[in-house]
Amino acid sequence: LTAKVQAFPSAAPFSFAVFPSRGEGGFRAALAAWQKVYPAAFTVRTPEQGTWLAANNASRIPGWQDFGFKFVEGHSEAAWDRAHDLLPFRYSELGAWYMILPPGTPHTYDGAVAVLRQNAAQGKDDAKALAQAVLDSGAEDANGQFLHFFVNEPGRDAVVWTLNSSPYLDTPNTQANLVWGPTQQADYGPHPTFPLAGEYLDTVEGYVEASLDYRPEHLAACRIPPTFDLDQRRPVVYKPFALAEFTQWLSADLHRRGALLFGNGLPHRFGFMSAWIDVPGTEINWMPNGVYTPDGDAEMFYRRAMSGQRPYLLLLNSEFAKIGPN
Repeated sequence: LTAKVQAFPSAAPFSFAVFPSRGEGGFRAALAAWQKVYPAAFTVRTPEQGTWLAANNASRIPGWQDFGFKFVEGHSEAAWDRAHDLLPFRYSELGAWYMILPPGTPHTYDGAVAVLRQNAAQGKDDAKALAQAVLDSGAEDANGQFLHFFVNEPGRDAVVWTLNSSPYLDTPNTQANLVWGPTQQADYGPHPTFPLAGEYLDTVEGYVEASLDYRPEHLAACRIPPTFDLDQRRPVVYKPFALAEFTQWLSADLHRRGALLFGNGLPHRFGFMSAWIDVPGTEINWMPNGVYTPDGDAEMFYRRAMSGQRPYLLLLNSEFAKIGPN
């Protein structure tokens, strides 16, 4: 407990439910009872369901109707999708920014920050906005430096900055405002630029970035109780909790506007985040080295349990050249 959290100083609010399960129906009956206790977490807003289309436009696929598409990751042809009873979602990814480094930039913190500040002052379009977001909402380590790591791959020399995606940060240039600001919200008003069904969040639970954020103003803005590090017992913001704050906030606003939230990469570590996702799913590789290797029953049961009767989508992400016709 820490007094630094403004919403609940020196406290950690929580709640729980106790309900009977007599056991006649086994775990299935207990799950059904639990879903009745929290009905909002399982409300089905997409009674018509189908499969997930990514990295392509249905209009370019011969006989696209044969594949049962319904949920489209991306909105490049949103009007065509809506006219053909498909649901397009605008793509966003939270929590990080891959900043390309100019040739010769030293892989040092000072070298990376110099490029960051240059982008914030003189960068173009997204680079400028994202650099400003790192300065305003970038997560910090225990020494007050922005969390980062370097990537040096063929054709890509970059530094990856970790951002706090909470919508409650008291700074203007945050990643939350970039993903869900006035421009994006206008598409759900009377004169939308794109006729969207909703928003798509990639890697909802977080991915490659560091997890512990020591930045004091981020700690102060928490709406989910912070945790602490194991070395010094210092209060910290756990990055997935900041992602959860954004997801819950965005979901509620989209529902007020009659729109949907599509989320990729859950449930894995944090099943509770499924409560705010209308269209959950994950990418899978069931064909490693061309050998069909599906997930086991336990994992599939878990996904269905956390989704209720909502759709749960699987996107095959494999080396397709190794997959034969059979």
